[in-house]
Amino acid sequence: MKLSRPLTTGWLIQQRHGHGPLTAAEVQAISQHSTGEWLTADMPAQVHEVLLAHSRITDPAEYGQAAACLWVSETDWVYVVHFTPERAASQLFLHFHGLDTVVDLYLNGIHFGWHEDIYLPFRREITCLLCEENILLCHFHAPKAYAATLPYPAEWEGRVARNRLLRKPHEDFNDFNGVKPYLTPIGIFADVCLEYVDAGEISKLDCTAELAPAYDQGTVHLRVCGTGCAKGGILQGMVTDPDGESVESVSVPLTLGESGWQADCRIAVANPLLWWPRGYGAQPLYTVTVQLKTSAGVQDITTREIGFRDLRMRTLFDFTVNGVPVKLWGANFTPMQGISHCWDVARAEKTLNLVENAHMNTLRMWGPGAPYPESFFVEADRRGLLLWAEFFHTWGEYPDTPAYQELCRQEAVHYVRTLKHHPSILLWCGGNEHQMGAEMGHPGAPVLGSVLYDTVYREVCAQLDPQRYYHPNSPSGGAFANDPRVGDSHSYTHTWFVPGEAYPVLFTENTRMSTPLLKTLRRVIPPEIFWPEGFTGQVTCSTGSPIPDSWSYLTLGKNLVYPRLAYLELCYDIGGTPEGAIYRLGAGHSRYIRQYVERYRRGKPVQDAEGPRRCMGHYLWKLNSTWPMIYSDVIDYFLEPNMAYYALRRAYSPVLLSIEIADLIHLWLVNDTAEAIAGELYFHLVDMHTGERAYTQACHVEIPIGASVLSMTPDVPMFSRQLILLAELRDANGHLLARSSDFAAMERQLAFPEARLTLEATANGVTVGTDTFARCVELTGDADGNAFGWFFEDNFFDLLPGETHAVRILGCHDTGLVTAKSFYSPWGATKPVARQSTSSEV
Repeated sequence: MKLSRPLTTGWLIQQRHGHGPLTAAEVQAISQHSTGEWLTADMPAQVHEVLLAHSRITDPAEYGQAAACLWVSETDWVYVVHFTPERAASQLFLHFHGLDTVVDLYLNGIHFGWHEDIYLPFRREITCLLCEENILLCHFHAPKAYAATLPYPAEWEGRVARNRLLRKPHEDFNDFNGVKPYLTPIGIFADVCLEYVDAGEISKLDCTAELAPAYDQGTVHLRVCGTGCAKGGILQGMVTDPDGESVESVSVPLTLGESGWQADCRIAVANPLLWWPRGYGAQPLYTVTVQLKTSAGVQDITTREIGFRDLRMRTLFDFTVNGVPVKLWGANFTPMQGISHCWDVARAEKTLNLVENAHMNTLRMWGPGAPYPESFFVEADRRGLLLWAEFFHTWGEYPDTPAYQELCRQEAVHYVRTLKHHPSILLWCGGNEHQMGAEMGHPGAPVLGSVLYDTVYREVCAQLDPQRYYHPNSPSGGAFANDPRVGDSHSYTHTWFVPGEAYPVLFTENTRMSTPLLKTLRRVIPPEIFWPEGFTGQVTCSTGSPIPDSWSYLTLGKNLVYPRLAYLELCYDIGGTPEGAIYRLGAGHSRYIRQYVERYRRGKPVQDAEGPRRCMGHYLWKLNSTWPMIYSDVIDYFLEPNMAYYALRRAYSPVLLSIEIADLIHLWLVNDTAEAIAGELYFHLVDMHTGERAYTQACHVEIPIGASVLSMTPDVPMFSRQLILLAELRDANGHLLARSSDFAAMERQLAFPEARLTLEATANGVTVGTDTFARCVELTGDADGNAFGWFFEDNFFDLLPGETHAVRILGCHDTGLVTAKSFYSPWGATKPVARQSTSSEV
């Protein structure tokens, strides 16, 4: 039977001085370890993280340290490992699941392979090269030096960046993800395996789950190819249900050909359990097992997890799943760390827990990111997260040579064939901002490389996965690439007037920015330069900055910072302290999210309240931070959610009660769940000091599935802007279904009382109370000096007079001190906590 064994331990890494191919003498000397100092490592590991583990570099994530690491990617590196096959086999294959990026491969001194694409695995038979003791050598070429040797036509100058000649993330060569000036990973970033094959193996498995129109029967269609196996071999396909019980099994003979064998079969599943997106139902997954059998027994076995769901697109981006309308509320997922492309399973799990807590049901797999392992898609299946799956390109133009296009076609074939069985995949997209970047950079000119997303990827998706929608580029559609009235759009409203942006079809990027929390900035920025004496945070038309220069180092520069700051004018001039600056930027960012995202959730203006929702969804730019930086992410490098994260969480509540303040006050109810909702809607005007209701109005409401309804326009008389606007939706038993509070004035016009908070520990968190209105209550934790890793389910919330609010602690700390404090009050409350369970740990 086929056996796969990882080559994990015993690796040695060394810098190679010089560029170009290794000489025969170098290969021999390196293989014999006679060339200077070697560093030990376990795989997978890339060079920077190995050097860091051996204290040969300072962590490039530290303030100002990345520049000292530039030499790492400017030189060649060699990886060496000795191995002995653990058993005999008819064939032995070497399988690299992730090589970054340009590498020559040698076994026992013989060159046997060349690889130049981070997005493709490398697999080669090595049977004829084996000895009793074997030496594997991987020579990684310095990326920039190698790219400089490649042909570069004159017409590409100023249009196609030289690093794009490599099939490697564009952001590995710039500071866009936060590292200055850049950091270019190099080396092995996924498993290296020896694969032992005896009589035959499965080489390709195309698995499709289909659902009958009445949902009363599912069908698993398997198209399988392989090599080896004499006449008489069979393929057996089996399906087991989510409880592990066998559903059906089918066996078919192999059809032999010159290059191998193939087999097709269909497996029926009666009354399958339906897979739903998160928030709409459960995510039952069936296991498909495929076995290659001969008279000698099972030769190979592989499995897939599938889900049965009926995914349809009625009009562009207007999706239904199992007949239920599903709007897309999520964010852009970017690389989780920058020092390496090795996948961090624990970090990914914590990030996805944060995604779930924010009520997201979808993520955009941003095209400029690194390769995503299949384990990420498995997690998305299990959590019910719909994935906008993007091919690996970004802003602007690309080489238009046949060789480059063929390499990208191979990537797409591998990507689609490997992942298409995952029910979480919503659609395929040709990449990020090619068309828009070309239009803005070279208006009216033909777009170099457009054949990739216009033709190559479209044809691959049509051939391998015709059931899913293929979107040529993000953004694309309409009179111009970024037209929000027709296709998807990236919100450039911070610098451009974009017609139709108030109610777009779909924002696949929407951005404003703020800082991480104070504890993160103090951890990142050296204390001696953290806050200059006398800094005010005041900005005029020609001078001043809302943040100190030491903080600005963590940004992409003033041209990208200032336009993205939102609503600073609504807050008091409190930028003269670190706490004030962070609150001011966070409050402005949060207000933007509330105002805009709630509008997209409502999806239509008051004058068209009876019409359909125009907006099909919204992806915030961006979810997470690759390096310590100040930008648009709502989860920082240390996985700490900032103020804007919690604003987004509230704006993404599946049942949203939204207060629209215009010439009149309008209460909207949005139901993005799988059930119709009915209840009593209340509107109050509340005194922020006493909690007294100065005005109340109520009505009965019914909100269908997927509907946005203008539910009340209160007939309220003239009132003081110092009163709180409070809206609540309660069911027939009086249970709260949704709630919203706001003011009919900007924050800097309000006189907030100095609230005195109470804090009580509970079995899984804390309960916060207040005597008067408490604006923006922040919860912080301390576990023997560790302020990180607490993660509160809710934070930065308002409390009405006499109100209490229970908040779960979802992080890694079982015990410690928790403090609650309103920004506008000098009084805080601190309490020791001791959680009884960490089952929900983030």
